[in-house]
Amino acid sequence: MRVLFRRITCALVFALSAQGCDKGSAPRDAPKPAGEARAASAEDEGEGGEGPLSVEAWAPQPDPERVARMRKQSDVSGDETVLLYPTWLAWEATKDGRAQWRGRLHGRIFEREEDDEIRGILIEQLRGALGTEALPLQSQILEQRIRPFLYDDERGEEVPVVVLDQVLQPRDSNPSGLFEVDLRINVDLAPPDSVVRKQAQALTPEDDPREFKGELFLLPAEGTLVISDIDDTIKHSFVNDRLALLRMTFLEPFDFVEGMAARYRGWLGPRDHLHFVSASPWQLFEVLREGVEAEGFPDATWSMREVRMDVVDLAKLAKHTGSGSIKGPAIIQLLDRLPSWRVVLVGDSGESDPEVYGDMARRYPQQVHRIFIRDVTDEARESARYQKAFEGVDPQKWMLFETADQLPARLD
Repeated sequence: MRVLFRRITCALVFALSAQGCDKGSAPRDAPKPAGEARAASAEDEGEGGEGPLSVEAWAPQPDPERVARMRKQSDVSGDETVLLYPTWLAWEATKDGRAQWRGRLHGRIFEREEDDEIRGILIEQLRGALGTEALPLQSQILEQRIRPFLYDDERGEEVPVVVLDQVLQPRDSNPSGLFEVDLRINVDLAPPDSVVRKQAQALTPEDDPREFKGELFLLPAEGTLVISDIDDTIKHSFVNDRLALLRMTFLEPFDFVEGMAARYRGWLGPRDHLHFVSASPWQLFEVLREGVEAEGFPDATWSMREVRMDVVDLAKLAKHTGSGSIKGPAIIQLLDRLPSWRVVLVGDSGESDPEVYGDMARRYPQQVHRIFIRDVTDEARESARYQKAFEGVDPQKWMLFETADQLPARLD
């Protein structure tokens, strides 16, 4: 067992340290693509021929008979937990004059492990990685941060989900316990004037009363989208320093960059949205979300890295492909689905953000409105790196900053 968990911890250390350079694991924004789920149209519930019901007033009700059937197929057992990640849905007009919601729902199914022997082995291995004997055996922060890496991810599970008025069946969960379903939900609804919040729900068996819900963000046809990195952009992580990164990840309270939450609140109105893209593993989602919420950031959707804590992934991690392989595809999916939205990209110079964001600005010149890069490497704007990263990009579109007060209070 000790040999196995030594390998597991090595995988964890590689997964974390990969955030700070272009030598990362082979991360993915999501599990392997699932089949697209097509749903029937919602009924027009307007009265007296007044036109489609508004999204705000719509109270979607799934077919109860289908819900009952899918509950019988659910593989969620009483000792398993389902986590549905926040999901954005883009409103699109169709050629037949109707509309549809497009997006992709992600979730994870796992069993919460509380094995003291495993915990002790992992702590000892972290001690070795940190090169110190000072790692505390009893620490609330440490316990909270390592626990998700000890969960038993459930492979091959069927987890039916209710999304708006549809009951859908994602593909079975993968070896990391992750599952997804592409959404194409036809509706007879006018686009909302602002972001509308609804909920998705994972279906448990009939004799299991627990409810596992996730947030849905129904986006208008137009708005401002802020896509932001996390580590060293809104939170001090020191990703280029392996020792500091591990300490900030497992031992220290999250240290957010002063003023960034206020800037994002000032940029975003009722019809706008925030999406985080990060090379951090999905195992840290809950603690990171708790931290950004406590700091006062607007509610957001997320793209993170898939990391399997077993020997199989060591080969992937050894490839060191970098954080751009998570962020690029996630940003492309958003920009393709939101062609009329104005997009603002925020990142830092410690990772490949300048290169990824410069590429996005060249691909989507009409959508990418501004790019803000937090300088953590002390490179001048005139450096060869930035000149190459932003070649062909309007110089007025991008700027470097060190502190939040250097950013505009409002977006022009």
